Amino acid sequence: MPHIVQFSGPRRVELVETDAAPLTPGHVRVATWYSGISAGTELTAYRGTNPYLTSSWDAERRIFVAGEPSFGYPVQGWGYSEVGQVVEVAHDVASPEPGDLVHGIWGHRSDAVLPASALTWRVLPDGLDPVLGTFARVGSIALNAVLAADVRLGEQVAIFGQGVIGLLASRLAKLSGARVLAIDSQPARLRAAAEFRADEVIDATLPDTAERIRELTGGGGDSAIELSGVDSALHEAVRSVVVEGLVAACGFYRGGAANLRLGEEFHHNRVRIVASQIGGVPVELGRRWLAPFAVGSRSDLARRRPDWLTGPAGYNWGDELLGLDLTHPGVRDYLAEVFTGLRELGIEYVRLDFLYAGAVPGTRHDPEIGPIAAYRSGLCLIREVMGDDAYLLGCGAPILPSVGLVDAMRVSSDIFHEGGEDGSQGLRGRMSLEARSWQHGRFWTDDPDCLIARPGFALRDEWAEVVLAAPGLRGFSDRIAELDEHGFDYVRRLLDLEVA
Repeated sequence: MPHIVQFSGPRRVELVETDAAPLTPGHVRVATWYSGISAGTELTAYRGTNPYLTSSWDAERRIFVAGEPSFGYPVQGWGYSEVGQVVEVAHDVASPEPGDLVHGIWGHRSDAVLPASALTWRVLPDGLDPVLGTFARVGSIALNAVLAADVRLGEQVAIFGQGVIGLLASRLAKLSGARVLAIDSQPARLRAAAEFRADEVIDATLPDTAERIRELTGGGGDSAIELSGVDSALHEAVRSVVVEGLVAACGFYRGGAANLRLGEEFHHNRVRIVASQIGGVPVELGRRWLAPFAVGSRSDLARRRPDWLTGPAGYNWGDELLGLDLTHPGVRDYLAEVFTGLRELGIEYVRLDFLYAGAVPGTRHDPEIGPIAAYRSGLCLIREVMGDDAYLLGCGAPILPSVGLVDAMRVSSDIFHEGGEDGSQGLRGRMSLEARSWQHGRFWTDDPDCLIARPGFALRDEWAEVVLAAPGLRGFSDRIAELDEHGFDYVRRLLDLEVA
């Protein structure tokens, strides 16, 4: 029988037998070779200090509250850095194949049944040491940390903690063009940081780490990344950055933080502290605009996979567009790979543009499936991969075939295209916006084109009247510095703020 790692109680770990999961359509069975252990999250389950074991997580209000713990011992299925071999596939699965080595997330268990679409793009290359696959997930944690610290070319960043994730963060920050100062208390880790090309290594056991950082940086780091999960290290990170410097707190801080003092440098230097964790990228990076069903005729994909294409889908970005054949297994695997990757990065708000390209006429892999059915199957795939909690905004889409699969829909054409920035193209989106306003609250949330409030747009008064009367999403994209008081008034009204 398969086995699974179980936390039976605080500081009690067992390997217990479990029933084998049945192999269902669209899935594969994987035999685990390696499973990496998290020194942060998982050790809190081992020690009994994880907040889910001591309090109740209110998912709707996103707050821990007193009451029955969210879950209790025994705890099974933890682990997020697995590598294994595909040993069985369902009858309808073309990829991955039996014998392929894959990496992913299925917990500390000897046997797992997983969606094939989640593993298609996670097949390890031939010749690669399989154990390296266990670092893929922790690599994303390190990347999230660097993104949260907003590390930029030429900046100086202090990275506290040079364990596996800290070393990866140091290397990623270095590749981002930063000057990296690596801090740890263990000589072996500091030597590894130097091998990873950190510009400076600092022994945290010596007095006053922050003063040393300020000396080496000429006044303080632009940012700091704290990955040790130790509150005293977080305090030193706060002390080490410049005025209005940014500190990304990425460790799992158990219990209180007696060594973090907020009345000193934090207050006097107006230091910003942000949290970073495995669940998502920073909010400002978490929304993406995609054209998932269209490709450029001169693109690498179009040249390599002409069998994935259907027919012409218009012109944009200086290229003829072509529609993807959404009945082709390769296309579906490709889309599953793309959107699984976005989801795992924590991206949960996606604008899907040029969707009509999935329904253009042309030859398809499955001739029994027409353009509209093919389109809806592709949109169903995206929704399945992204999950019901993701927010999907459709644009340039067939209306009725999209019902039930997107949360919001752009219901007007662009108010102007290139060359019409001054308003010379008229109110292009007005007719369709007003004609489709009834769809709001019935099919989805309507999305009119954005408010244009800058003085240089000759029709801003006429268009503002249309947008402010329309139901649905609210947005504007003008540069704040370009707005006059009349423009600010429109923005305030758009956001339902009181006009002074």
